[in-house]
Amino acid sequence: MPRITAERRAARRQQILEAAWECFTRHGFQATTMDQVAAAAGVSAGMSYTYFATKDDLIIATAQVAMDRFAQAFEQLADRADPASPTDVLAAIAEELRRRREHPRYDMSKIALQAWAESVRSPAVHRTIREGHDRIAAILHTLVQRWAATRAHPVNSTQMSELLQTLVPGLMLATVLTGHAPPLILHEEP
Repeated sequence: MPRITAERRAARRQQILEAAWECFTRHGFQATTMDQVAAAAGVSAGMSYTYFATKDDLIIATAQVAMDRFAQAFEQLADRADPASPTDVLAAIAEELRRRREHPRYDMSKIALQAWAESVRSPAVHRTIREGHDRIAAILHTLVQRWAATRAHPVNSTQMSELLQTLVPGLMLATVLTGHAPPLILHEEP
């Protein structure tokens, strides 16, 4: 039997994961079954279990992706030569929320809210989300510290970065409730 390449294995895993996202968007975590995921992915149930042993494994992988996408958006700001302002961070949040709704088969904002709720029930999901939260907190703190260093007046970078981070779930919830990312028309302070 021929060996499956790492690229093919990664593509198959992503195919199953995206099928799960479609099912999670439509039915929610609790009502989605592994058989539904396999059918949506066009693979056998056995094949889906090869990549994800349980539905919790699918939920954990989903939570990792959801947290990683925000972290990556903030890392892009950190890579800039000029310090990103809180306004830039809010614009990055709004842009990521817009991107999450772009896919025609699934909505990562709805899925992320479910993952946060699931973290109350599942210690493994909680750990995954907490790790993502801590990663994002560190990036935001660095961003705010860099920006604060350019200000004439002192800024409590810990409080500012924590405030920016708490806006993520609030804006995501507003996006899910209203059906669109909140329009953030922001103006920089002179």
